[in-house]
Amino acid sequence: RTSRTDQLPRKAPLIWSRAVNRQKVVYRQLGSKAKEAFNAAKLAGVMGRYGYELTPIRNDDEGADFIAYRAGEPALLIQLKGRPDIRKIYQGKGLHMAFPTKDSGSGDMYLVEHDDLVKIFAEHSAAVETRSWKQKGLYNTTANWVYQHLERYRLCA
Repeated sequence: RTSRTDQLPRKAPLIWSRAVNRQKVVYRQLGSKAKEAFNAAKLAGVMGRYGYELTPIRNDDEGADFIAYRAGEPALLIQLKGRPDIRKIYQGKGLHMAFPTKDSGSGDMYLVEHDDLVKIFAEHSAAVETRSWKQKGLYNTTANWVYQHLERYRLCA
C-alpha cells in the first residue's frame, strides 16, 4: 500500500543555487553603469517594502527614471541618483529624487521631492550661490550636513 506522500511529486534539486555567485559586490569598486543598476535594484526593493511597484521609464529626457505606483495614491515620478543632486532642469516638474545613504551598504535610500531638496540646499549651504548652480544649473554633494537634514526622507530597507 502506498501512502499519500509517495504520490506527491518530489522537489527538484535547486540547481540554480550552485550557479549563483554569492560574493557581494563592493559598491565603491563598481563602474557608473553598475552603480546605477545596483541603486535601481535597491530602490525597487525598498519601495516594495512600502507597498510601491516601480516601473522604469526607458526614455528619461530631463525627467523621471521610474514611476512608482501604490494602490489608491497618485504615482510618483522618481529620478535616481548616486548622491544628493539638484538641477534646474528638474525644478517644477514634481520629480522625487532617490539616492542611497552615504553608507551604501545599509540598503536604505532617501526619497525627497526635488524642489524640497533645493530648499534644503539653499537653507543649509551656499549651494545655490556656487558657479556650478548659477552657470551649469546643477549641484551635488556627499557632505555630512546634507544627510543630517534628510533623515525624515529616509526609507529603511
